[in-house]
Amino acid sequence: LSDENLLIRQQAIMALCDHLHDCEHIAVAIRFGIGESLKNLLHDRDNTVRHKAVECLYIMSGHSIG
Repeated sequence: LSDENLLIRQQAIMALCDHLHDCEHIAVAIRFGIGESLKNLLHDRDNTVRHKAVECLYIMSGHSIG
């Protein structure tokens, strides 16, 4: 998620977004501090990365675990 290459950042955030649709994955993501990484991505220069970071945070906050 913090790679210098834009394409890699976009692919990583899109994969994470898909991965978080399972609540078990949300619990693991929270334990590993993904929320902090997503918060940092809200300031990314790329609109797609920022948009997907918001989507991931939305998915996480929509579950009782998040």
